[in-house]
Amino acid sequence: MAKLIMLIGIQGSGKTTYSKKLMEEYNAKVISTDRVRQTCIGIEEKDVFPTVYKLCAEEIKQNHNVILDATHITPKVRKRSFDALDQYEIQYEKVAVYLNTPVEECLRRVEIRNKDPKELFIPLEVIESYGKNLIPPSKEEGFDEIIVIKSDD
Repeated sequence: MAKLIMLIGIQGSGKTTYSKKLMEEYNAKVISTDRVRQTCIGIEEKDVFPTVYKLCAEEIKQNHNVILDATHITPKVRKRSFDALDQYEIQYEKVAVYLNTPVEECLRRVEIRNKDPKELFIPLEVIESYGKNLIPPSKEEGFDEIIVIKSDD
């Protein structure tokens, strides 16, 4: 059965970087909200997540593992993703990869990234807000497996 590997962490926690390791480990395709925003010229924000879910479902239907690269900071947001995928009537294992990175480190990384004009600019207040609202994943949310990555891993 295909796996949906849901990355969980605030901006700057290392999700995209770690997804490269997971891509090899799980022979998976990365589907990223940031990449959809950058590559689908003119896409409206309201269409980003539906596009991401459609891409995920297409891969899972072909029995391919998928890494879903977005913040997913609360159970409500994670449930919304699962509910959206349910409309495609697909079966998959649910794997959470929680990047447990201190907010201070995320702020440092994003501050550096914000200087690169090719990167999406993220206000530092957003990082602080996401850090305060982040709720780690739990088995009660329906995950088959939860992997916790500390910032020094």
